[in-house]
Amino acid sequence: MTNSARPRALRDCAKNTVKPHFLYHTTDDLEIIRSFKQDENIHLVDEIYSQLAELIELRNPVRDLEDWEIKAKVEEHLNGQDIAEYGIWVYYPWLRTMVHLLDEKEFAEVRTNRNKYKITEEEQETLSKKKIGVVGLSVGQSVSLTMAMERGFGELRIADFDELELTNLNRIRTGVHTLGLPKTTIVAREIAEIDPFLNVVVFDEGITEDNIDRFMGMNGEAEPLDLIIDECDGLDIKILLREKAKQMKIPVVMDMSDRGTLDVERFDEEKDYPLLHGLIGDVDYSEVKNLGTYEDKIPYLLPMIDTRTLSKRLKASMLEVGTSIRTWPQLASAVTLGGALGADVTRRILLNADQGSGRFRIDLEELTSRGKEVDLSAVVNPSIMRRSNKEDELQISLADLKVEASDARVVLDEKEALIYFEELRKAPSSGNTQPWKAHYENGVFFFFATCDLNSLTNKDNHLGKVNLGVLMAHFEILIAKNYSLLEEHIIETEKGFLAWVSLKRGDENEHKWKAAFENLLDLRSTQRDERKEAISQERFEAFQQDVNDLMSKFPGVKTQYKNKPEEISSICTSIERADMARFLNQEMHEELFMHELAYSKDDKRGIAVNDLMLDLKNQVGLELVSDPEVIKLLNNWEKGGALGKLTREKVMDSDFMCLISVDQNLPQALFYGGKVLMYIWLLCAKHNIAVHPFTSPVFLGPLALDQNFKSAYPYLHELVQESRNILHEVYELGENDRPVFLTRLFQSSLPQGSTSQRIPLKEFMYGES
Repeated sequence: MTNSARPRALRDCAKNTVKPHFLYHTTDDLEIIRSFKQDENIHLVDEIYSQLAELIELRNPVRDLEDWEIKAKVEEHLNGQDIAEYGIWVYYPWLRTMVHLLDEKEFAEVRTNRNKYKITEEEQETLSKKKIGVVGLSVGQSVSLTMAMERGFGELRIADFDELELTNLNRIRTGVHTLGLPKTTIVAREIAEIDPFLNVVVFDEGITEDNIDRFMGMNGEAEPLDLIIDECDGLDIKILLREKAKQMKIPVVMDMSDRGTLDVERFDEEKDYPLLHGLIGDVDYSEVKNLGTYEDKIPYLLPMIDTRTLSKRLKASMLEVGTSIRTWPQLASAVTLGGALGADVTRRILLNADQGSGRFRIDLEELTSRGKEVDLSAVVNPSIMRRSNKEDELQISLADLKVEASDARVVLDEKEALIYFEELRKAPSSGNTQPWKAHYENGVFFFFATCDLNSLTNKDNHLGKVNLGVLMAHFEILIAKNYSLLEEHIIETEKGFLAWVSLKRGDENEHKWKAAFENLLDLRSTQRDERKEAISQERFEAFQQDVNDLMSKFPGVKTQYKNKPEEISSICTSIERADMARFLNQEMHEELFMHELAYSKDDKRGIAVNDLMLDLKNQVGLELVSDPEVIKLLNNWEKGGALGKLTREKVMDSDFMCLISVDQNLPQALFYGGKVLMYIWLLCAKHNIAVHPFTSPVFLGPLALDQNFKSAYPYLHELVQESRNILHEVYELGENDRPVFLTRLFQSSLPQGSTSQRIPLKEFMYGES
């Protein structure tokens, strides 16, 4: 064929042409491309830049790129290549249209991006190798197009002998311009217009005894099908398809276009499964292939469709067949639903999901009729059932502590001790879990930390020690006007962490600095709102001076502040990685949603969800994250990047990110770190600086060094290790430095002094609850 003749030949379009022409940037094809561009009768669609821009944006999902960034990245991607010569051109002769597209790999990447992660990349790759056969193109058209849109196959074999008639347009999605065309041609063209790279093989004579082996890939005539979708009308072909499918171990799916009825026959898994669920008995093709009239077929059709379960309107319509109507009706809504059901079940079978044989029904009328409405008033917090808040007490006998009597101790009456305990309940704790028990006996105060020693967030009893340090600092401030500590003993046992102290009359010079904090106790609060304005330099310098004075009393503890945007961004990444690990671990996820978050105003422990001050987007995000089944999927995919982003905006809206750390080689370093935490929090209240803690990097950092955690959860370990490395790098921490508290500091618009609810005194007291 001469060079001038070839473009003319490509322009020609026979009635049953279904394949577009691919034109590449080769010498011969470039001549055709130029010829077509000059042809006024050919419509050109050249949106290659928008496709490249979309590709770039999809590969950079973290934030919306500016136009100039997209343009720069497109240029970088082209790497000097002329955009006019990038990708390929596809010519559709039946449309007289030539379209400029990305090549197949990039085209598929962009076109299936919105499938993620309902279909993962690995699953998409698996589906791209599957071969599916569709027989009958009414419901079959809907299934075929749905699968094509999802890119749920690599090859589709479609069979139907009919041409499109006007009556078909009540349920087949096409236009009047296709009247008289074979249904196979219409479907194949529509798929090619959606995705020209999908392979569609046409059997426009329908399925016959002569071609069924070639259609199914039997006896080496073609590669075997992976699944068959049966939507044909012929009873004989239905039986023949199933006999062959059973022999070849190919599953069959069929939608009946009434009440969302779907049949699944897993001949691939159940070699003895009866044809059509055994509804028509032990019948074979030879018995039904010569049946002529509708009346001859009724003994087989009625049991197959099970008239008892048909919709009332279809039952009534069947009585009119042959009188007021020619054949039974099908509606577009039912056919469209069947397409969705067929495509969905097909995908899950091909991906080895849990899908057995049987007849299934999704009756929309039944599901959406009156009395079937969801009780929205009952939906308070789906997927979460909070466990009891009651903590297990430390089973340590006070007598076992062997506390000796001492005349130097001040012995308070029980009423005065209870006054201190009443105020001590207000002390802050991680997640407002209030993991304490307190007791007073014969001049000695006992404080028990009841954190779960097996919790991953409590490595080395980190929480127990820090929380107890916070409680003790609060206690020291409460007593400072009248008393000071005579004794302070910190004891770590196999069952937990505790302190016991006794009092002496106060030494004004020694403890007046602690007494000065008492008027700040009711001002201390956690605030999570937006920043009102920047903390002034003068205010922050005054705060720093007070902190420096405090730190001189606690050697081995240090505080650091970071305020450069790039530093805060790195800290934000550290928080995100740790939050991801915490959300994705089943144990820590359960701990967070069943203990730390409070969904009812009756919950006295935990952080009230309303106090998180999340915008609508993040409220929805938290709701989704609360579902353990969602977390399982993200774990399986090793994904979950969005989990950490619930807090990004708040972190970036900070004046400073403050870290308190301790030299862990010092005795009881974490305990004293907890004390410093409490005092600094109160200094923030003094200077009207808001505190918004971020605990995950601190809680989970030690897991980065835990080989057992690494072995059990390699993906989560990577996240935790990255979080720890970033935090240590930004704050220049040494190997012996252990973070105790990480918080956002900012100028809040809210009043100080609003705190979470607290447990009643009897639950705070040892042995009372």
